[in-house]
Amino acid sequence: MTGIPVGNSGQNKSTVVSTILAVVCGLVLVRSAMFHLGNPFGFLATVYSYELLPRTMGVLVAACLPTAQLVLGLLLVLFPEHRKTCLKISGFLFLTLAVVQVVTLYRGLNISCGCFGPSIEENPIGANSIGLACLFGVVALIANWMMRHETSETATAE
Repeated sequence: MTGIPVGNSGQNKSTVVSTILAVVCGLVLVRSAMFHLGNPFGFLATVYSYELLPRTMGVLVAACLPTAQLVLGLLLVLFPEHRKTCLKISGFLFLTLAVVQVVTLYRGLNISCGCFGPSIEENPIGANSIGLACLFGVVALIANWMMRHETSETATAE
């Protein structure tokens, strides 16, 4: 006996996949947050390098964003009951980062994306950084959709 209901194997696979996607998104957020929290002045310099925000707003973003990333990431990894909401927020955050990077690239700035550290050689804004931000944004939203779909199937089955 495996403990898996025979009639719901598709639903169980969907649950496993959405859980894996949520945890992966969470770990990416935690990793990024740890770099930012470990070097707050470096992250502030990165925020300023985008040249999008006034100084006071840049300080606010540099102070709040890493903590928000850490909390979202930990909620995704450790608290399944909050995953649906956190996946929506994470998807929005990742896709917003992608848009900001596209705008910055279009403006001709050659800077680090700042996602995992301040080094421009390791993290330049470009197709890779934009693609990763889009990928994780879409992954978060797909995982959220899968979890909503699982919830509606479970309610229908009962």
